[in-house]
Order: sequence, then structure tokens, then C-alpha cells
Amino acid sequence: MANDVVTINVSTQFAPVADGLQKTGTLVTQGGTTLTPGTKQLITEPSDLTPLLAGALQVTAATWATGTVTVTTASAHGITVGETANWTMAGFVPTGYNGTFQVTATTSTQFTYAVAVNPGTATTMGTVINASVAEVTAMVSTYFAQGSNNSVYVLELGGNTAAEGVTALTAYMVEYPNDAYICVVPRAWATESSYVALVSTYSGNTAMTYFFTTFNSTNAASASAYLGMKSFFGFVEDPSTPVTEFTVAFVAYNILNRSPSNVNKVPPTQYMFGSGVTNGTWKSAQKTQFKSLNLNYVIKGSEGGLTNSILMGGVLGSGIFFNFWYATDWAIINLHLNLANEVMNGSNSTINPLYYNQQGINRLQARAQKTVNSGIAFGLFLAPAVVNAVDFVTYTTDNPSDYQAGEYDGLSASLTPQNGFTHVVFNLNVTDLIG
Repeated sequence: MANDVVTINVSTQFAPVADGLQKTGTLVTQGGTTLTPGTKQLITEPSDLTPLLAGALQVTAATWATGTVTVTTASAHGITVGETANWTMAGFVPTGYNGTFQVTATTSTQFTYAVAVNPGTATTMGTVINASVAEVTAMVSTYFAQGSNNSVYVLELGGNTAAEGVTALTAYMVEYPNDAYICVVPRAWATESSYVALVSTYSGNTAMTYFFTTFNSTNAASASAYLGMKSFFGFVEDPSTPVTEFTVAFVAYNILNRSPSNVNKVPPTQYMFGSGVTNGTWKSAQKTQFKSLNLNYVIKGSEGGLTNSILMGGVLGSGIFFNFWYATDWAIINLHLNLANEVMNGSNSTINPLYYNQQGINRLQARAQKTVNSGIAFGLFLAPAVVNAVDFVTYTTDNPSDYQAGEYDGLSASLTPQNGFTHVVFNLNVTDLIG
């Protein structure tokens, strides 16, 4: 008021909303749901998936001739004529017609698949369903077996072949960049050449998308195509893994569920515990092969006296531990966010505006240092880590046009991500001498 002794002027500053990229994951499916291709749905618990699943088709005829079964469905199966897809047959009598097969569409309501031995005349017609239904169900089930704190998206791509799926995901990621931190992809993609090309395009230092890819003991050697790729997380499933499990989804959950803070520090990725997953029974030669290909797998933690399933490896295709890039991504995200926040708030303060001068540079340096210090406290980086800033006079003298443009490129820091132990040697000397 005009006659008041004291007048209070208020200037506001708003804290940034936390960036959720490192908590955002996508489970990719091709035909497993009724979602429109190119759309996704948030899943907060396994039951959220049930109403989205594609239904089974009734079969009106199934015959065998010279090693080939021909199936006729009551309605259109949706596979493009001439293309192949993985479908599951169930409920047939004789049971020789049942199982998951690679089928080839011959008409809109008919497809064929190979069965070497004549199963006999079909007396009871069962149903057929896209094998992706079981796969995406297993992804969701294994993911939430780890906990229920972090939701995940299911992305429907449509198409039948792995190549079609890769094409669809490539287009989706161009349209929606930085849509997910982790993409868990169908098993069939592991040996698809176009998928190798997609993964390689996201292996730059500032790219923040990781492709979780599943191999088995027979195609693991194909992982050599991904050696050196930062964005590739390769995993080998044990041959005894049930169809209800998609093992690598447990790693995705545990990484996405991280919430770095002073009381919730980030642990190493290697030797991560998994719930409800199948322990591998790998031979020594296989383990050596997996290590040479930078592949991850699960075994029982017996060496440490544990019954838990543990992740072996924890590395990306580049051979670097996942935590290295997780910490680096955290720094990129939060330094960007906090410095932009400081500039924007400083441009709207009448009490403490941010100007391009030494005081302004000091404020930016202090904000960046605070962010780095948080990263150290959260278990992401080794201490100490100092944020450097070129002083105002030196920078503007060397770069006079930058001052006119409002450009300042003088901030820098060298950060070393925290690492864990992978091998420990204890040197023991035993003697029969007393004293």
C-alpha cells in the first residue's frame, strides 16, 4: 500500500520438474495386442495387459500333406499373403498339430507350416494365435515379477516379419525421439540385419536409448555384429526358459526402477539380483564365448553362498559396464536441465536477474557444481569432481562475437563414473612355522 512503511517485492524461481527418461521403458511387440500399430499403452500392473491382448482365431480345417500342414481360419488371420509369422496352434487332436511354428500365408484365411511327420487326420479343430501374444505376456510378467514401483509401456508395431518390425520402430523413433530409455525387443530381432543397423545409429556418446536383445545358445555367435555398440545390451536365455518368461525384462525393470538420491544410491549392474528367472547351466566354453561377445546371462549366486539368481556381465556391446553410461546419461540430462532452469529463471527475475557477466558465470558454475555434487552423493561419480569456468574477461576477449550472441561455452568438468568389483584375488600364505 502507498502509505505502508514497508513494501515487499516478490520474485519467483521455479525448480525444474525431474526428467523421467531414465525411468521410461518400452516392451516392443508385433501383433501381440489389439493396439493400433505405432501406438503404445502404459502398463502399471500385469492385469493392465489382459484387455489389450490379441484374441485367438478359430480353425475350420487343418490337413497334412508331404511335410506341410495347411490351416484354414474362420476369419482373416491378418498375415500378408506370401509373408511369414510366428503363430501358436493349440487344442488340436491329434496333438501333433499343436505348437509354435513359422507359418506362411497363402490366402487371407489360410496359411501353411512345416511338420515332418504326419500327425494324422485332425479330428478336433483348435485355435491359432499370434505367438507375440505369449511373448509380450512373458515380457510383462517377468518385468513386474521384480516389483510394481515402475510402470512400463507396451508398444505395438504390427507387421509380421522382424524386418517389418524394425522398419516400424525406426520410423517411430524418428517421430518420437527420446521416447524410451530402454527398448526390450522381440527375440526374432536378434539376427535381423536391419536391426543391427538401427542399433548402431544410437551408439553415439549423447544417444540415450538402449536396446535389450535376447539370444539363445544356438544363435549367440550372431552377437558379434553388435561388438562395439554402446546402445546394445545382449542377453542369452537358458534353453530351459519357459514360454512364460522373458528373462532380460528383469534387468530392464531394475535399471528403470532406479531413483538416484542420497538415500537411494545407484549400485553396480553386474551381479544384479533377479526374481522368477531361470538360472543358466552354461558350460565353461559357453561362458567364455559370451564374455568375448559382451553378452550377459543369469546364473545362481552359489559362489557367494546365495540362492538368488544373479546377472553375469552387466556390460553393453562396447564392453563398457552399463553403469558407466547410466551415470553419463544422468549427468547429460541433469546438467542440461539445471543450467537451462537457471537461465530461464534468471531471465524472469527483477530482483536477481541473470546477466552475462562474471557474476552470471559464477552462478552457472555454482549450479553445475551442485548438480555434479549430487551425482557424487547418489553413487554415480567418484569424488572429487570440479566444474571449471573460463572467467568473463578472458572468454569475451578471446570470443567477442559470442558475447554479442549471448553464447558462453566456458563450462567444463571431468567426471569418472563409479564402478564395481568383478574379480577379487586374495593372496594366502600358509606356513608350518610357529610364530
